Amino acid sequence: DVLGSRGLGDVYKRQGCYKSDLAHRYNPELTLNSALKSLREWIEHHPTLKTELAETGYNPKNKRFTPLQVELIYKRIGKP
Repeated sequence: DVLGSRGLGDVYKRQGCYKSDLAHRYNPELTLNSALKSLREWIEHHPTLKTELAETGYNPKNKRFTPLQVELIYKRIGKP
């Protein structure tokens, strides 16, 4: 491919993603539920990220992150 692969991280930033998918990318060795719990805890214990997500309308009960939310997560805790 002449342009090169952009990777899943770029797709998530453009389209958003399910929380479970992103959580599992950060913690592939954990079960899905444990990975989700871990990601929720990271967000909860990162005041800046938590505030920024809240400003986007983030709701912990939603199943998906928006593209902007994914971008904020990458900015604050890094790409998986």
